[in-house]
Amino acid sequence: MLLSGVLIRLVRPNYASRSGTETGIRIMKARILALAGVAALALTGSAAASNATGWYVGLGGGWSNMAKIKIDLTGTTTDKVAPNPKNSPVVLGEVGYRFANRIRLAGEVSYAHYGFKGDTLDGHDNITGMMVNALYDVPLSDKWDFTFGLGLGAGHTGFNVHTAAADIARGSETDFMWQGIVGVAYSITDRLDAYVDYRYRSVLSGGARYKTGYAGTTADGDNMNGSLIMAGLRFYFSGPETAAPPPPPPVM
Repeated sequence: MLLSGVLIRLVRPNYASRSGTETGIRIMKARILALAGVAALALTGSAAASNATGWYVGLGGGWSNMAKIKIDLTGTTTDKVAPNPKNSPVVLGEVGYRFANRIRLAGEVSYAHYGFKGDTLDGHDNITGMMVNALYDVPLSDKWDFTFGLGLGAGHTGFNVHTAAADIARGSETDFMWQGIVGVAYSITDRLDAYVDYRYRSVLSGGARYKTGYAGTTADGDNMNGSLIMAGLRFYFSGPETAAPPPPPPVM
């Protein structure tokens, strides 16, 4: 229980500090290194957490913090804009399969709506993530698992940034998306797990082109990165495999 508390404190982001993307990346790297050390220690111990295998479904929700988005206006009008997204709720659903070696593969769909609100800028950025995750569950005790993994897929962004006078950037794009995942899970029953995890994800927009309200001008959007804290449940359709009973003693 003490170890799980340490893990949760390690993955919890500090929303009170928003000192820039570089600081956020350094914090993310420090957290991942610390959690990797915990994982290495866990691998050296002997434990037996939930051993459910086979197909499962999951549902989760949480909170997301997104970095400032970079927008470059090019053409007849040139400018640089960096809207600051508000923190946003996130929801996700997943379908996955857990192998006997404790590796999990899961398809996941998530959605978040980030609003912009400032002195001059208004608008939103909706991100729908469609990911395939590969994860490994490290047993910590008879109830607890430590999980780490990586997800690859696509992120669809619906983008609208405007002032009272004109649209700065508007449109939608689908780009490559990835995420890193670390967290803990608790086995409520042999077929139901509760989990909490930290995720860092990024939509590699590569300078996606959006329309603007200025003639002869396009907007390039970039830096759609963020941190998520998620909690949810996973339900396995079959329980852990049980060993066959020993054969009866021979009749004398």
